[in-house]
Amino acid sequence: MITMLADKLKQILSERYISQADLSAKTGISRARISMYCSGTSYPRPNAVKQIAEALNVPVGWLTGEVKEIEPSLSVPKVARALGVLPQALREGLKRCIYPFGYAVFKNGKYKYYISPTKFEAYQKHDLKGYEQRDEKRERDIHVQKRSY
Repeated sequence: MITMLADKLKQILSERYISQADLSAKTGISRARISMYCSGTSYPRPNAVKQIAEALNVPVGWLTGEVKEIEPSLSVPKVARALGVLPQALREGLKRCIYPFGYAVFKNGKYKYYISPTKFEAYQKHDLKGYEQRDEKRERDIHVQKRSY
């Protein structure tokens, strides 16, 4: 189990151009501990596994070997269309960590973007729910204003 997590951790860090120091900064787990997890000399406690999984946008089960595949990243143009923004605006938002469904990593002179399908779907549902609530409130406000005249 230790080697499974170590292998998965090294794999995802490499694929996404994330350094151990970057992961340490994202999770609050010391760089030395992250190094021990990657080398397989130590296994993180469950709450640390959860922090790492959240920082990397992967299921906990994928890190521990219970889930075989992780969800692929959505494309920037596809998500930009769904949000009604230009792809460059989405890229800037990902670089600045504005969106909760993805991030950008700068490595070797270029940015690599990752957008979680699960988190993006949840974001869209939450955003639509917010619009519906605002519309309902606006309708009530208009109705109250009409009655007061």
